[in-house]
Amino acid sequence: AVQLTPKMLYTLALCSSYRNQHEKSLELCKRSLNLAIKRDDQEGMSHAILGMAISYYHLDHLQDSLKEIYNLQIVMNILELSQVRLSSQILKGQILRKMKKFDQAL
Repeated sequence: AVQLTPKMLYTLALCSSYRNQHEKSLELCKRSLNLAIKRDDQEGMSHAILGMAISYYHLDHLQDSLKEIYNLQIVMNILELSQVRLSSQILKGQILRKMKKFDQAL
């Protein structure tokens, strides 16, 4: 049997998101996060949290999405993943724009 890794679950979540299956994507990201925590995989945690933030954004749960971005910033203080950091900053700008907080979005 194939052992799923946090990164594999995150990748499956992204595929679900691209298919507009955002609830499924969120569930896969939560599974990814739980597995990453269990394995003390900080990179896996970062990707899973970013995926959750993206899923919440697409589900119009903007406050939950922002909360996950703040959680991600805490993890990113320990670990430097420039792609994850940049993606979360872009997402945060999109959320704030959607909330009509244009000055903060800039």
